[in-house]
This record gives sequence, C-alpha cells and structure tokens, in this order.
Amino acid sequence: MKHTIIDVHAHYQPRALNAFMGRFGRATVVPRVPWTDTAEHLEERMRLMEGARVRMQVLSPGTAHYFEDRADSCEAARIINNTFASLIEKHPMKLAAYISLPLPHVEASLRELERAAQNQGFYVGSH
Repeated sequence: MKHTIIDVHAHYQPRALNAFMGRFGRATVVPRVPWTDTAEHLEERMRLMEGARVRMQVLSPGTAHYFEDRADSCEAARIINNTFASLIEKHPMKLAAYISLPLPHVEASLRELERAAQNQGFYVGSH
C-alpha cells in the first residue's frame, strides 16, 4: 500500500515577519533548519521533503504574532498570509498554508479570513 505524506505542522518564518517582530523585540532566532523564505532555505526545504517522501507541507508561522494593538496584529497576519500566498502560487503541488488571523481582534480576524481565503491553497484551522 502506497502512502501519501502531508506534513501539517511545518513552521515557516517569513523574513518580513521576523523584521516586523524585531521592532517589538520579538524576532525569532532562526534555527539551523530551512525556516525562512530565503532561496537557499526554500531549496533545502524542498530537498528535505523529497528525501523524506513528503508530498506537501502545510505552512504555519514559527512564532506567536498576536498583539494587543489591532493594527500591529493585522499587519503581522497580512505579512504572513501574503508571503504564504506567494509561496503557494510558486509551488502549488508542494505547499499549502493555514490562514493566520490577527487575534484576539475578532472583527479584524473575520476580515482577514475573508481576504486570505480568496487564495488557493489556504486552510482555515487552528495552530
């Protein structure tokens, strides 16, 4: 019996998100794994997936990106969702993503959910 492997817990830290989080002293120290959206990390991620026979990864951010300030929380969610949408467009058979929401801001989260859900390859769920 042949199995299809889909990694549904694949952390990914867009460089733009890390720079944004750094403004608040919350940048992530990138581990020695393909974690960011540099060309080298993306190439390494694909190589590791192939080696492990992982057909697809569902991306989620590698850091908590919630803020008390609604505007900051919205900006972080947009950075994540826009970066993930771009990656999914380039690698639709290999990558998908969960939609990130600007929690705890419910109305803003509903707007971001509607906006991001227009992109193919996104999943609505909880991380």
